[in-house]
Amino acid sequence: DWVFNNLTFSGTAATTTKTGSSTITVSRTLTVFTGHHLIAGVATQWDINGSSSPFVLSGTFDAERSTFRYRSTSSTSITPATYWKLWLAPSAAGSPTYTLGSGALATLNTLSIGDGTNPVTVNANTNDPNITVNRNVNVSSSATLVASDVGTFSVFGDWDNDGVFTSS
Repeated sequence: DWVFNNLTFSGTAATTTKTGSSTITVSRTLTVFTGHHLIAGVATQWDINGSSSPFVLSGTFDAERSTFRYRSTSSTSITPATYWKLWLAPSAAGSPTYTLGSGALATLNTLSIGDGTNPVTVNANTNDPNITVNRNVNVSSSATLVASDVGTFSVFGDWDNDGVFTSS
């Protein structure tokens, strides 16, 4: 496994491809600058533990078949992008609110909210993103998902709600 405080990808017309199955943990901020293309890898996991805005994306992001886990125990903005699997669950107690950014947020596979132990609220109503989940949505018993009152929310799989879902 690889652990970084901050991880930055930059360079004009540069591409970085994650290989292997090890987990990448970023304690503060993952940044992909303009001109750079990050290919996240197959059968790998990215743990993003920073708060505020821990994933800064101005370049190109290809999730491939990786799982992105936002794990902060304090308020966090979730970067709108296309993920393979997206899991929004704090790593410990703290009851944070994760706010989805404006724009388009999609998962090509599963969107999971919470871990069943540590409380989290995921808010789509503040910035009204358009959300597309191409497989399943899982809202765990410790989680609350607040939908947008303007943005679309399309799910093309099953919906498992053991927590709280609020339509706005």
